[in-house]
Amino acid sequence: MVLMPSSGAGHFIPFLKLAGALARQNCRVTLITSHPLVSKAESALITRFLSLYPQVTEKQFHYVGDPFFRQWELIHLSLPRLSDVLESLSPPADALLSDITLMSSTISVTESLNLPNYVLYTTSARMFAFFAYYPALSDALSNSVDDDDELLEIPGLEGLPKSSVPPMLQDTTSPFATMLRS
Repeated sequence: MVLMPSSGAGHFIPFLKLAGALARQNCRVTLITSHPLVSKAESALITRFLSLYPQVTEKQFHYVGDPFFRQWELIHLSLPRLSDVLESLSPPADALLSDITLMSSTISVTESLNLPNYVLYTTSARMFAFFAYYPALSDALSNSVDDDDELLEIPGLEGLPKSSVPPMLQDTTSPFATMLRS
């Protein structure tokens, strides 16, 4: 199994826990880590994990560019090169488990390689509903008034105050918002 988390502890830690559990069950695990890493803490976390699980193979995926705040966007722009990393694995990968933030970009790569692509989404059901509905919600956000008390309607949830939507998602032209709509 190949696991490919996004940056950030909230994404990385669940992937490492899953990788450790798989390794303890004698599954062959490859961990694709995006480089350069966002922080020294991430680097220390990966180093410690790999020392505890030497049977897990790390493959570094070097993305194009290096600004910290643009890492997710840069990883997405670099993902067409992911097929080279996956094809270089020996023995070959039998599946890719990617982070939800990488899903829209990894699907085309794994489809071209005829490789199953599973998604790990580490969040609450409320956040899942928000992200699932975001493409439709983004129209409402771009047409809404500047009223932080405005309630956004999301099927299955009580009204969500606009003020609880992160600013980068209220700006529907931001790279992160654009990625979520794709």
